[in-house]
Amino acid sequence: DRHLDRLERSAAAMGLTLPKRSEITGWAESAGRDGDGIVRIIVSRGGAVPGADERERCLVYKHPLPRRRERLTLGSVTAPWHPAGAEWELAGVKTTSYAPNVAATRRAQMAGAGDALLVSAGGVVLEGPTFSIGWAV
Repeated sequence: DRHLDRLERSAAAMGLTLPKRSEITGWAESAGRDGDGIVRIIVSRGGAVPGADERERCLVYKHPLPRRRERLTLGSVTAPWHPAGAEWELAGVKTTSYAPNVAATRRAQMAGAGDALLVSAGGVVLEGPTFSIGWAV
């Protein structure tokens, strides 16, 4: 439910119309029926032509869980595309522009790490390309 709440907030912030929540839930449940995996829900504005009168598209699909590593190593990568907590138009909106994150992961792997740890230009730890960071005290 929290993921769908976030999807609804993000779609509203970007002016996208979603299918009924019950439809999205049904599609996600159907995709996940045959065992473990990662179910992704992607909403697109539609056509590739700006201003074209096309309907949004909602894609729901599943792919296998990634191979579990015995040990995870992280390579620090500066993320100038990340707002690092600054307020901006899409603050808190989940978008699918993953190209910078994928490039950061590749850069970290080429340097011998298993994944990237994104940091701000000032050295503040932000997040991982596909994971979150948390501290417990």
